[in-house]
Amino acid sequence: MQQQFEAIFPLKIESIVELLISQRKMPLQDALDYLYSSQLYAILEREETKMWHYSPQMLLYLLDNEKETGFLTLPQ
Repeated sequence: MQQQFEAIFPLKIESIVELLISQRKMPLQDALDYLYSSQLYAILEREETKMWHYSPQMLLYLLDNEKETGFLTLPQ
C-alpha cells in the first residue's frame, strides 16, 4: 500500500494545485503556499489517513472550507 501512496500522492498534489491555478487564477507559488499551509495537506501527506482516496475536487472543497472557516472538517 505504501508504494501505491508514494505513486499517487504527488499526482494528487499536482491535481489540486492545477485546480487552484485554473479555477482560482492563482499563480503557481500562491497555489502551493495555499495548499502547503493547510491542515488538509498535513493530513493528506500521511498515508494512513487515506485522504488520498478522495478526488482532487473533493480535496479542493475541503481545503477551501478549511481556509474559510479556520477548521478542517472531514467527511464522515
